Amino acid sequence: MIACTSRKLLAGPAYNVSAQRYMSSTINQVLSYIQQNLAGNLREVDVAEMSSMSVSTFTRFFKRHTGCTFVQYQNRLRLNEACELLMCSDLGVTDICYRVGFNNVSNFNRQFLAQKGIPPSKFRALHRLNDAPSHAHKAAA
Repeated sequence: MIACTSRKLLAGPAYNVSAQRYMSSTINQVLSYIQQNLAGNLREVDVAEMSSMSVSTFTRFFKRHTGCTFVQYQNRLRLNEACELLMCSDLGVTDICYRVGFNNVSNFNRQFLAQKGIPPSKFRALHRLNDAPSHAHKAAA
């Protein structure tokens, strides 16, 4: 057993962690706004303005905090939502495309393929294949 011989106090009894302070930070407000308006016509210039930043300042700020561009982040969220709908609904691929905020089915398919490695219709088919045994098991129970 190894024992620590030198301890260092990191915070005293007066230390107060306030989640509200972090939630009100600019990046959290931006990410929340993006999530709430994902299906709409979100433009980087509008989010920059909402954040009281120029577009170039916002672009650097966003990349520094998320590690990706505004459009990459937006597409990632939209594709994750599309996956959820492909797995949990019977909506067609075209309906899902527009519901999650893409304006163009071929762009949606291209983005989905690039991000997930398979087209949306195949993603759904594979999910249903994987899910089939659990449905059969539930029905037998």
